[in-house]
Order: sequence, then structure tokens, then C-alpha cells
Amino acid sequence: MLDDGFQHRRLARDLDVVLVDATQPWGWGYLFPRGLLRETPTGLRRAGVVLLTRCDQVSLSERGRLREVVDRLAPGVPVVEATHRPTELVNSERECASLQKLAGRPVVGFCGIGNPDAFRRTLEKLELSVGDFRTFPDHHRYTPADITDLERWAGRQAKDCVVVTTQKDLVKVRLPRLAGKELWSLRVRLSVESGRDALDRKLKEALG
Repeated sequence: MLDDGFQHRRLARDLDVVLVDATQPWGWGYLFPRGLLRETPTGLRRAGVVLLTRCDQVSLSERGRLREVVDRLAPGVPVVEATHRPTELVNSERECASLQKLAGRPVVGFCGIGNPDAFRRTLEKLELSVGDFRTFPDHHRYTPADITDLERWAGRQAKDCVVVTTQKDLVKVRLPRLAGKELWSLRVRLSVESGRDALDRKLKEALG
């Protein structure tokens, strides 16, 4: 399995599963780095499966319109719908904690991913009191100056608050605390909501 390999035509492959974020499907209409697209949407016709993610964060009508566009771009390609479901908290020392740990406590967050708003909405869907929220560019490499700045920022937050980030960001920061505040990442599981039979069939075909 290889992430972001779809646009690399020379790679040997058994099955191309292309993920399309339902909350920002066409990356503001531009290719990376101006937008989020790795190639133009017409490339979807080469996909073996198109998997729509974060479907719970858009309305039923938006999801229907997105499926129509995907069907036009990739006729005959199976479309699968999925959601991102938070399961637990994990820190840099590989300790795990229940999501209940955040209940009733002020939460602040930061991330350096392609769609930071979606991460914030994931936190808000947990019915948390999300306060200050900082964003960095996608694939951001945290420098010592960034860490110092995050420490100052965390130090200005409520004494009993928890700082939450993504697992992608935590492995770069590698700290259990910021300014004495607990720092946790949110472990998220991809849950298939529709189209599982088609996905399973394609996977079985690929595996022989």
C-alpha cells in the first residue's frame, strides 16, 4: 500500500483506491501547492475505486451532487462512502486514553494538514468546547522556533485545557505536553458507510 501514489504512472500497482474529501473534493480547483489536487479531476477515470471521505460532514444533497460529478468523471468506477470516526487519544509516549478524557474540559488544537477545517469539525462533532485553533501548512515541519511559539500559545490558554492535534502532527512535535498542558493526538478510524461490497470485491480481485 502506498499513499499519494496515484499520479506516479510508472509505479506497479494492483488497485488504485482514490480518496476524495467530501468537504473539499476539488482542492479549491488548483493543483498542489496552490491547491490540494495532485492531478486534474479527469484522472479519476483511471481509478479502481473512488472512496469519498468525511461524508458525515456534508449534507445528503451535497453528497449526492458529488457522486454525480464523480460518476461523470469516472463512469463505471465503484464509489464508496466513508466517515472519519475518532476512537481514542494517543500521546507521544504511546499512552492511550478514552475520548471521555476531554469531556467538560476546554480544548484547543493545532494541525498542519491539507484540510484543517475538517479536523476542527471532527473535534466539534465530539461536542467539545473547542477554543483557540492554530493551523500550519500541509506537511509542515515543526522547527524549534515553531515549538517555542506553540509553547507560548499553549501557556496563554486556560490552566485546565487540553491541547489536541493530529497523529500526523504529533510525530513531528514529539512532546507529551506544551507549557504544562497535556498534548494528545486524535486517533481516527475510517469507517465505510456504503459501498462495502464493491470495495471488498475489488480488493479480492487485486489480491488474487
